[in-house]
Amino acid sequence: MEARLVAYFIDERPLRTWHSISDILSVRYFQLIGKADDTYLAANSGPLHSGLTVDQLKDFKTVQDAYKDCSRRLPKEILEASRRVTR
Repeated sequence: MEARLVAYFIDERPLRTWHSISDILSVRYFQLIGKADDTYLAANSGPLHSGLTVDQLKDFKTVQDAYKDCSRRLPKEILEASRRVTR
C-alpha cells in the first residue's frame, strides 16, 4: 500500500497517515498480546511513525483516538493530494 501511495501521489500526507495507521494498529496488537515494551514502543513513536510519543503509546485511549483521527483524515488527504502525472 505504501508503495502505491508513493507511486500515485506527490503529496506525502496520505503516505504518512497510512504509515501512522499501520504503526498504531501494530502497537495495539502488541499491547493486546502483552509484548508492547518500551523498545517496541520507541520504534513506533515519533512523527515518521505513529505520530505519538512512547508515553502516549502506553495509553490505550490515546492510541485509539489517534487511530480514529488518522482513519477520518486519510480519505480527505487522498482526495486532496497532488497526483503524479500518469500516461
